[in-house]
Amino acid sequence: MTQSVDSDFASVEDRRSISGNLGTIGGCITDWQSQTQHTVSLSSAEAEYLSATKGVQMIIFKNNLMNEITNKIITPSMLLEDNEGCIFIIKNQHTSSRTKHIDIRAHLIREHYTNKIFDVIKVDTSEQDGDPLTKNLSVDDHNKHSKNFRNGKPFVYQKWDDLILEISNKD
Repeated sequence: MTQSVDSDFASVEDRRSISGNLGTIGGCITDWQSQTQHTVSLSSAEAEYLSATKGVQMIIFKNNLMNEITNKIITPSMLLEDNEGCIFIIKNQHTSSRTKHIDIRAHLIREHYTNKIFDVIKVDTSEQDGDPLTKNLSVDDHNKHSKNFRNGKPFVYQKWDDLILEISNKD
């Protein structure tokens, strides 16, 4: 299970960012969202963090649904993020002067990361399939992402077994 999350920092007139989320199970798109954030973010990392929080909420929902249907939870799910500042905020539990203003409700993401409900994976910005949900793209970029969606493979590791082994060995 993967959730690609992205945001377009302060792109609209009122300086609010746009969040984009694209979720898959087994390579098939299960959910997507493109929405203007409710608050004004002070940095691109904060905008991405708020988008990632929405993505983690979807992961939790899908895990609960899968558990109800199959009595199995898929963990760790993969949160695909392209912003290194956001990844740092997720993985590090301390609050600094740069992050103390972020709403406490958004910090649920840290708790679920600590409990290994999901793992954050850095993806290259050019490979972020959440991009079309947050901004206008060039024709080439749009066609590349659209092809990924149509093929049901928004995110596929070449060596899936190696990835699972890598995630399970993280302590």
